[in-house]
Parts: sequence; C-alpha cells; structure tokens
Amino acid sequence: MPAPRPSPTVIAFLLTSILVGLVTLGVGLLATPADAEGPVVIECATFPVTLNSTSLFRFAAVSGQAAHLEVDFLEIDGDIIQTRQLDLVPGATTTFSMPTHRVGIAIQVIASAPVEVETAYVYQGSGGVLERRMVPCKHITDPVRGGGP
Repeated sequence: MPAPRPSPTVIAFLLTSILVGLVTLGVGLLATPADAEGPVVIECATFPVTLNSTSLFRFAAVSGQAAHLEVDFLEIDGDIIQTRQLDLVPGATTTFSMPTHRVGIAIQVIASAPVEVETAYVYQGSGGVLERRMVPCKHITDPVRGGGP
C-alpha cells in the first residue's frame, strides 16, 4: 500500500506560514526599539511647599549629545505652574535655584536626549544651621502632558 501524501492545500498552507514567519522576523529585526524613540521624561518629587526654603537644580547632558529640556513645575493636582526651557551642548551642565514655594510639589523634565537631573532644597534647621535635603528623581513613561522637545 502506498504511503499517504499530504494534499496540495496543506503544503501551500505550511509554505505560506513559513514565509509569513520569516517576513515578520525580518521586519522585527529592522525596527528600532520603542523605548529608544521619543523624549526622556524624568520626575522629581516632592518639594516641601510650606517650608521656607530654596530649591536647587542641576542638569547635565550625557552621552555626548546636545539636549533640549523643558522643565515643568507642577502643582499637587498635576497642573503646570510654569515651564522653563534649557538647551545643553554635549557634556554641559547648568544649575539654578529658586524659592521652593514657586517650584510646586514636583518637577517634570522632558529632554530630547539622556540627561542627569539632581534636585535638592536648603532650609535653616534647628540652631540656625543650613540643612540640605535631596529630592529623588525617577524616569517615568507617562508625562503630565503630551508632546515634548
């Protein structure tokens, strides 16, 4: 008795499946990763809005790339109080300070390239001694507003 032979339809289906799989793999290898696209978003919180203090900010361009930054100062409900724009050449660092009550509860930095962000506040502690407290920063994926640089 002769061995059973697969039908032409089954063979066509298998060949089509292999072809589609190879095309999908090729397109996947050519595509850039999704997280490599778009701006870098960093949030630093929380600032003590009721404390009589001064907030300090330091921004540095890294990876040998220039960076355009939009620094949003945020209210507790996420509304933007004000935005400050900065441009950094590769390897540049910029700093500024302002009264903490004008900062809001947090800042959001939207940068066109990787940047380092350091934030702190300084206040007069007990006995008149100046004390410095760091404000933690983290990368986020969902900025308060769309767009960016």
